[in-house]
Amino acid sequence: MDPKAFSEYKPKRPENPKGKLRLCDFAENRLAARTGGKKVPGSGSGTVAARSLKPIKKVGNKGDVIDDVILWEDKATEKQSISLKKSYLIKVTREAEQRIPPRVPALAVSFPVMPEGVDTDWATVPLWFLLDLMEKAGLKAQEPDFTGEV
Repeated sequence: MDPKAFSEYKPKRPENPKGKLRLCDFAENRLAARTGGKKVPGSGSGTVAARSLKPIKKVGNKGDVIDDVILWEDKATEKQSISLKKSYLIKVTREAEQRIPPRVPALAVSFPVMPEGVDTDWATVPLWFLLDLMEKAGLKAQEPDFTGEV
């Protein structure tokens, strides 16, 4: 499977009579292939107190894909939009904090059909992590100008 192509995914298949993957499973496999991570066994099963700001007592195998640095929560849709809910960010953050060693939380969003030249996969990471990556890559974020001058 080419990790950059959704061509093997067959849309709108609520059941799996011919062994075709559901979009969420297909997207998780692609994310694992593109990041070098591994799918978390049993991801999507069970419940977690994601809406609570209180720490999670027991996490188990949560998140969708994990690597040495990042715990990924993956969302995929064939629709025109997907809601970015605060609960998704709280959930993946709490689960990443509970890992040993702790991981950086990240949210991947996939749209299987995009115009030519537009990536089908996008990532949301904490700003501190992006800035740290930019610094390590020798890129400097421009200091904001709060004077109101243009």
